Amino acid sequence: MTHTYRVTGISSNHSLETVKKALEQVHGVQSVKVTPDPPEAILTMHHHIPDETLNEALAEVGEYRMHGAHAGEDGHGSHERRRWATKAPIRTTQAWKPYLPWWRQSASLPDVP
Repeated sequence: MTHTYRVTGISSNHSLETVKKALEQVHGVQSVKVTPDPPEAILTMHHHIPDETLNEALAEVGEYRMHGAHAGEDGHGSHERRRWATKAPIRTTQAWKPYLPWWRQSASLPDVP
């Protein structure tokens, strides 16, 4: 199972390595990827690990804190959340058409008041 967390306190490449090593030491964590921009940690776990446990591991090595887990590639939420968080317009394949009742959709039928 994969979860993505926002991480506060990351300011350098040394911080990235410190956070990664601290999270890898938590029982149940398979792999960790930490990115500087946006400051996130992507964790792959054997089983769900409470946020408190992860934050305790980070507190031992510095002023780091994890926030807002959302599930990943295993189908429980996915990284699509970030896509919907953008303010880009939704594209459609058809032009917008006003709704018309069935009796007004054909030109061969007379208008009904």
